[in-house]
Parts: sequence; C-alpha cells; structure tokens
Amino acid sequence: MTNVTLTVAQPLFDQVDALLQQYPPTACSAGCSHCCHFPLAATAAEIVVMIEHLAATRTAQELEIIRTAAQGHVDRLTPLPLEEHLYVRTPCPLLSNNQCTAYSVRPLHCRGFHSSDVSHCLSELDEPKGNKVFPIFDIRRNWVATKAAQMLENASREANRDSKVYDFRAALAYGLANKAAFLHAWNHGQDILPATVRADHLSNA
Repeated sequence: MTNVTLTVAQPLFDQVDALLQQYPPTACSAGCSHCCHFPLAATAAEIVVMIEHLAATRTAQELEIIRTAAQGHVDRLTPLPLEEHLYVRTPCPLLSNNQCTAYSVRPLHCRGFHSSDVSHCLSELDEPKGNKVFPIFDIRRNWVATKAAQMLENASREANRDSKVYDFRAALAYGLANKAAFLHAWNHGQDILPATVRADHLSNA
C-alpha cells in the first residue's frame, strides 16, 4: 500500500470510529442500508484504499460482479446533466443482504452519515426530488467525518498525490477495470480518474 494510504488513511479511519463511538446512539442499525443508495463522494486516497483492499480480498469473479454493478451506476449518470446526479439512487456495489462487505475501509462520509429518523431516510430514498425532509444528520458525527476527509485531502496534497474528490461508485468502476493504470496514476501524482468522475457537487451538497 502506498505511503499516504498506509500511514494516514487507516489510522485516521480508526481514530474517527473511536471518536464516533463516544456519541449517543442514532436511528441507524446493522442491516439498515437506506443511505447506501444515496450519492457518495470520496477522496482519491479513500478510493485507493478501497481498490487495494478489494484486490487483496476478493476473487476475480467477485471483483467483476462489483465492477459491473458500479458500471451500471456510471451508465445511469452518463446521459444526465450534472444537477440531476444528486437524485440518482443506486445501491452501493459493496452491499450484500443490506450489509457493507467492506465495512472496515468504508469511506469517511459513510462513517459520519447518521440519521435520527429512519422514516426521513425512506422518504429521501423513495422520492429524492419531491421529498422536503432530508435525513436529519447527527451534526457532530458529520462534522468529524468531514474534517477527517479534509485532513486526508491535505495529506495527499502534501505528498504530491491526487487530492480530488470523486463519485465513489463510478470510481469503483474505473479503478477495478484497470487497477494497474489506476495505481500508477496515484503513485506518480496524477489524477487517478477522469474529470467526468469528479464529485465536487456531492461533497459540497
């Protein structure tokens, strides 16, 4: 694993998890995966961690299943204008029986997204355009995850690595389709993904 992901990302994940456990329980529970259908932005470093984790723990057949599901998300986004991307609801390719199959290396925004009312999550899932009540964040958890993501971006920038934010599902499709080129770009300080996969609109939403 590369220096940034080895020395910064995983310890940061662990610190965030330890801090979040100190807060009171929310409406979220194991098997509740409504938010795993919402748009998700992740830093380049988080995506590298995930791609390397998947490559080390999954069979070629399993990787192809994930890649195909992720590509389906890309195919849905491609004909849509950017402002419509926020309303696309696609199951995360890493979901199985409503459980995350890569929970230990899930992106920071997954760790910090906690709702106080499951009914709001369902409304946002079923009617993303018409819904007027977005899931109520636990502000402290969301703040911790956001600040941690910013720290990871800064660490990547200081190490001359890609510090941009990308659409997580689309990143899986691209990264798994050509892992060697993906990691070569990361290790040489290049953008790991094309500009069409950037997700500034998600990270700022």
